[in-house]
Amino acid sequence: MMKNHEKSDLYFSSIIGFFYNYDLGIDDVNNNDNNNDMASYYYNIAIENGYKLTELDFDLNRNYENYYFQLENVIIGKYLLLFFYYKDHFIKLFNQNGNVPRILSRIRSSHNHLEYDEIIQNVENHIKLNMEYNLEEIHFLLLCIKFGLKDEKELNNLFNYYKYLEEKGNVLAQMNLAYCYLSGIETKIDIRMVFNLYFKSAMSGNSIAQNYLGYYYKNGIGINKDEKEAFKWYLKSAEGGNHNAQINLGICYRRGIGINEDKKKAFDWYLKSAGGGNRDAQNEIGNCYYFGKGVGKDYGKAFKWYLKSTNDHDQQNIRNDLESCQKNVISNNKNYQYRYEEKINCEEKSIFELHLKSAEEGDSNSQIELGKCYFFGKGVDKNHNKAFEWYLKSANKGNHIAENELGKLYYFIDKNFDKTFEWYMKSAEGGNSDGQYNLGFCYHCGIGCKKNIEKAGYWYKKASDNGSLNAKNVLDNSSLFLFMKKSSSSVI
Repeated sequence: MMKNHEKSDLYFSSIIGFFYNYDLGIDDVNNNDNNNDMASYYYNIAIENGYKLTELDFDLNRNYENYYFQLENVIIGKYLLLFFYYKDHFIKLFNQNGNVPRILSRIRSSHNHLEYDEIIQNVENHIKLNMEYNLEEIHFLLLCIKFGLKDEKELNNLFNYYKYLEEKGNVLAQMNLAYCYLSGIETKIDIRMVFNLYFKSAMSGNSIAQNYLGYYYKNGIGINKDEKEAFKWYLKSAEGGNHNAQINLGICYRRGIGINEDKKKAFDWYLKSAGGGNRDAQNEIGNCYYFGKGVGKDYGKAFKWYLKSTNDHDQQNIRNDLESCQKNVISNNKNYQYRYEEKINCEEKSIFELHLKSAEEGDSNSQIELGKCYFFGKGVDKNHNKAFEWYLKSANKGNHIAENELGKLYYFIDKNFDKTFEWYMKSAEGGNSDGQYNLGFCYHCGIGCKKNIEKAGYWYKKASDNGSLNAKNVLDNSSLFLFMKKSSSSVI
């Protein structure tokens, strides 16, 4: 089939040579010399095709899929021809130290002056995150340089090519040039220039650039931090159908970034993003159903969305655990209550493992959820020390919910009221309504501070205004605070 393919020389010649080399599917296996000649012939065809790739000119709009096949054919042909001529020598070396791959690696790197593995991996990750983002040209060129098919100076030519097109208003060139400035490809890293190029592209209606602009405004990268501008650009990108922007917009609504908190709208935008295949959004929908945020609590739906979000290679083991749990619960248990409890245990274990992966990658919200799992023994044995460790990691990232959870730990577990007051204060000043209520309680009862009814009332009022029903009940029903209704403000 490969020999009869119209582009067999370009795509499959190295593999066809391998079949001849090792008499795989060859009719005349006894004619060893002829088969070796044919193997050498096809290996050399693969390598000669490499010269065609060296002459390939830049074209931002080119589809590189076919060229990747050719490049793979050339690379495989190089290694197979090398092994074809030096097989006995490699076997001898292998018998001496047992490591042929290291030998091949040294041979491969001997003709390269730069290490490209890391930057190639960065480009690949960028492409995965932004499927519409045309970085194929940069990626392909880096691979060609890595395997000796193009010279390093081609990178400078590529940079100048993008710069020329960008000056003529080419939107794709703006994005790729921004990536060059971001990664230091043939220029110094210049974050301000990255921002300016994204801004140009965003103004032209590019939804990917609009999403990046939102991120840069939200985090103050290359520009002063401005959460309202961040929300504006996320909204433009999300309405343009960008699934990454849709989850970012959902996060804005959930946390009140540049807009008033609205859990229902957050859920709606997560749903749109999840419909586009965004696995982080699918996981967020699972959280919404699990905790009843923006939608009614539904553990069954939460479980389904968590399962959906694990549908990738990195989390294959988690998915297998989820599926085997479900099968075992359904097939091995006849008592309904027992089946129900087993199902909940499976869900809790799976949720713990999902949060563990995200928490270890640095997601502060997952670190909080992981802390809760340890604190309450959900999906893992209870461990207050572990809960404290994960809450602290999240709090150190500035997560105000985690700061409040730390305050509760110090209050209920360690009985360290000074620390309790300190963490509630941080959470309250960060705008967390639970932290504000708890700080009011500290001033009310003299926990970690002197009693101060006015300060208690101030923080209860703050918490109530931010939606805390506990604070509202205190203000409405405690005679100590009835006078607060008559006062427009309280000063600390």
